[in-house]
Amino acid sequence: MPEGTVSNIPDTMGLMFGAETNITTFPESPTATLQASDLVGHNITKIDFAAVNLTFSGLKAIDYFGDGSFYLLHIPVHLPGHMTALARVTLTSFIALGGDTFHHVGEACPRPAFQKNFPCPVDLLEAKTSTSTEYFWSPNSNMGVFDMTSRAQQLFSVSNLSDSFYADPAISQVSLEKIATFDADRDFFLVVAHNMSLVGALPYFPASLNDWKASQLKETMAWGFVDKANPAFAFGTAYSRLQYRRRESKFPVLGHFQRIPDISASSSPIHLKIG
Repeated sequence: MPEGTVSNIPDTMGLMFGAETNITTFPESPTATLQASDLVGHNITKIDFAAVNLTFSGLKAIDYFGDGSFYLLHIPVHLPGHMTALARVTLTSFIALGGDTFHHVGEACPRPAFQKNFPCPVDLLEAKTSTSTEYFWSPNSNMGVFDMTSRAQQLFSVSNLSDSFYADPAISQVSLEKIATFDADRDFFLVVAHNMSLVGALPYFPASLNDWKASQLKETMAWGFVDKANPAFAFGTAYSRLQYRRRESKFPVLGHFQRIPDISASSSPIHLKIG
């Protein structure tokens, strides 16, 4: 469901919510995020995963049509009741509709499995200075020269500060770890609402994404987020100083997420410079 645009959905279309989702409306509930008019005319369905036995990557799943073509997954993250979906587009490939599972692709990448299946392109590896070593680190990095191939841990993590946008940061991190296995899998193309690296890279409706794997779309755009020219890039010194000084914290927060050092090798230095 598009954020903040429920009223744009035709009332002939049904709406599905996770069982834990709060769908109280304003003004009856002063703190509600929905208005009563948002739900008028819609057939409302609550999806309950409590008795579900089917799982994908540890996530409870419902075979919605009963034919293996479309699955709803229970993945509590940003808010309780959050769901994602798996759409089968060929016999062996899927598109994972991740919704609000994470708010920057740097929360899911890079990871060893992702690095193995989708190696970072040479041109981005050679542009090592684009990622700031003042705010990020890898075991083989030197000051001013960031080494992506030795980075074994994602660049951002779920924010656990008091003003985090995540209702339960601990549960959100667990959910993120599970769905990240899809992102590292050659047969899954993960699409999330806040991945700005998708802007301009995906075709618009009514074009189809069924051939995403054959067209190598994922390989083409998997590492776009570390390209300085990409709208998702958030790892440069200037950007970091502008954004991260908003908080006094060991790992400064960026709204929904916070940066973390690479701690995969205990003998490697952890370099932090807090502005």
